[in-house]
Amino acid sequence: MHGPRRTPATAALHRYLFNPAGLGYLALVAVVWAWIALDVLLFDHTGNSLVGMWGFLVTAPTSLVFVQLSGPALWGGVLLAAVLQALLLGVTYAGVPAKRTRSRKRRTGTTGKNTPKRRPATARRTSPPPAPAPPGTR
Repeated sequence: MHGPRRTPATAALHRYLFNPAGLGYLALVAVVWAWIALDVLLFDHTGNSLVGMWGFLVTAPTSLVFVQLSGPALWGGVLLAAVLQALLLGVTYAGVPAKRTRSRKRRTGTTGKNTPKRRPATARRTSPPPAPAPPGTR
């Protein structure tokens, strides 16, 4: 059977979030936060480490709105910032027209070896084609 129907809002969310631009940005954010987690867990930082700032910088400028929060609200704000920016990138990606696969040749009046010649615009017929001859005549 068929899955549940999508509402226009969820269809737009899916179209804008799950495209190469949005998914690529979310993958970049995930890699940066995994790098931060590995750095914090595996290395002993005796001094102040600014490695955690990369998580905010990769989601800036939206995540900088949530810097003043504390606890779970801070991390939720960073997650919300990443999703919001992925959506914005997806909207931008969807708005860019696709590149044509075939390039148009410049119309200079010359044609290639196997291409039929086109009549110039002034030589085209403006009247309807002649009526067919009556049957039995040549």
